[in-house]
Amino acid sequence: KVGEPEMREQMQVLGRLIERFKRTGVLRFDGPDYQLAKTGLYVMDELALIATHAQANAAADFAQHQITLLQSS
Repeated sequence: KVGEPEMREQMQVLGRLIERFKRTGVLRFDGPDYQLAKTGLYVMDELALIATHAQANAAADFAQHQITLLQSS
């Protein structure tokens, strides 16, 4: 599906960001992850242009579920 590989990559970036925060107590991107996050913003903007309302709702539900999983780990 369109955008899925890019969003999987963003989830990996988020995982590294969380791990870094746990390790250092500071919420900060490193150089490569900062660039990946910037790319992710572009991809999300492009997906927003082509997504239906139902797709956007499904994506929001998925994102909330992923956040819940991350919070419990």
